[in-house]
Amino acid sequence: MNLRNRISCIVYSFIALGLFSCDNEETMNYPKKYLASYIKDQGLYAYDKNGQIHDKSKIDSLVKYNVYNTLEIGEVPNFKVVFLSKDTVEITGSIFHIKNDTLKEKRRVIEKGGLLYLESSDTTETLIFAESVNGISVEKHKPLYYVEYPSPWETGYDKHAFKKECFYVYKKGKTITLPMINFILSTNGRTFSRRNNEINQKCIDDLENQNFLLVQKYDLVLVPEP
Repeated sequence: MNLRNRISCIVYSFIALGLFSCDNEETMNYPKKYLASYIKDQGLYAYDKNGQIHDKSKIDSLVKYNVYNTLEIGEVPNFKVVFLSKDTVEITGSIFHIKNDTLKEKRRVIEKGGLLYLESSDTTETLIFAESVNGISVEKHKPLYYVEYPSPWETGYDKHAFKKECFYVYKKGKTITLPMINFILSTNGRTFSRRNNEINQKCIDDLENQNFLLVQKYDLVLVPEP
């Protein structure tokens, strides 16, 4: 074997060893366990056709008038996410403070646009409620699998949908964060409560005269569990 062939063999050996090490390292990184630990960036926000309302007296007035529709955020829920691999998680508990919640299921992990979608393997059918303001959805994120169909007239709803439910998660440093909406109040008195999602900016941008949105939101932060 000449010198050139020897050098080539050495290089290929190092490449093979490097790939093997990476595979081992990737395997050793799982499972990764995260436990709901604290709530941060809790805030109450009001919007009208001019954008965010900063006048505290106006915000207080909206809260006072709609106090019967508001909800307490409550304590940190018993919620745990375990990444079994890059593509699979196991979820236990509830994202809300619900006692005796026994949810435990495996979900697929899909990353899109900087957001992790923890997608259920089950397809569910649901009637579509009027969760919109001026015909625009209040929610920023939708499940990746979401198909709408016309509903039979006797249901009283225009549409229903087949979907695979998702949790929406941001990876931030060593923690993972679920953006949460505690409640949204709209001008017509409708309340959209407790969900893992973010407010749809287009819904805010299209507010008309005398219309408002009152939104309480926060982040549920999960930290690594030893």
